[in-house]
Amino acid sequence: MLQSDVDEARKSLLLYLIETYLPLDPSEQSEFEALTAQEASVPQQDEETAMKPLPTTIEEVYKRVAEDRSMLNGKRAALLRQVHLKFGDVSPDLAEKIDAARFEEELDPLLDRVLTATVPGDLLEAAL
Repeated sequence: MLQSDVDEARKSLLLYLIETYLPLDPSEQSEFEALTAQEASVPQQDEETAMKPLPTTIEEVYKRVAEDRSMLNGKRAALLRQVHLKFGDVSPDLAEKIDAARFEEELDPLLDRVLTATVPGDLLEAAL
């Protein structure tokens, strides 16, 4: 939040709400102070590696969720296509594992692994 694009009025409101309704106990307060001191000394990341700023409106939240779902569905489709092209029909077990993934990071190892797998079972062994 210290480095976000949120305007000062929103920052003030958020800080007020946090301080009023989520007080920290002494150990949490010292941990918070240590983290904020570390955060201040961390160099800025470039645009590619920096995290996206937090959405500030409900429309931005919906847009971000839609983008994430779209990316996840695209990776699922790409993985299923690669498996089908390499091994033929995709087993129900593997298709179920791919559909069960809820985050892109769960599919990335499988997308890499399909390139070197010799049998579809190699993919089933990969952790999702």
